[in-house]
Amino acid sequence: MLGHQKEAIYHIIIKGKITATLRHVVENMQIRQDEEQEDVVNLVGYLPDQSALLGLLNALDDIRHEILSVRILSTD
Repeated sequence: MLGHQKEAIYHIIIKGKITATLRHVVENMQIRQDEEQEDVVNLVGYLPDQSALLGLLNALDDIRHEILSVRILSTD
């Protein structure tokens, strides 16, 4: 379980391609197609709380991107 983190920078790995819809969903996060696996996308960015994280994960699921990994890079 992720716990009740306040704000943090997350690294989220998803299966799929970078599309306009994905860019819209992830808004201000950095997006990078994986260099070794062309169907894997890395997202890195700040989320203010766990609610924002869950909202993002649900939105990714809604647009049919499989979530492979969620990792906290740093907290405030």
